[in-house]
Amino acid sequence: MGGKSSSKASTTTSAQDRRIVADNGAVGVNADNSSVSIVSTDHGAIEGAVDLGKEALSWAIGTVGSTAETFTKANVDSTKLAFAFADDQARRADATTKGAAELVQQAFTTANDMQQGNRTLAIAGLVIAGIVGAGVLWNKG
Repeated sequence: MGGKSSSKASTTTSAQDRRIVADNGAVGVNADNSSVSIVSTDHGAIEGAVDLGKEALSWAIGTVGSTAETFTKANVDSTKLAFAFADDQARRADATTKGAAELVQQAFTTANDMQQGNRTLAIAGLVIAGIVGAGVLWNKG
């Protein structure tokens, strides 16, 4: 009699598919025992961010160009204003110089006329004194 014996054979097969396919903004999910991974790519958000960057760069370039144009215009305007001021001052100085020269000429003419007038007056006085003196001498004699 033999003994009692038993045997049991069992085989467990487990297969896990860990592939993730996420295309055109789709969401991919991967489960590994108890952990879950989600991979998401929002191509619209990326495209929007790129457009925003392009717009910001375009705005910055426009601002730099506008600022440079403004400074150039201000520089040109300031230069024109400075030259106009210098030209006005030169004209005023020229007029002042001409006016001063005319005043000096008038003063010289006046002084010369006075000197000539005094000479004439002095000569006339001497002639009169000579006549009076001659008359006095002739009356005494």
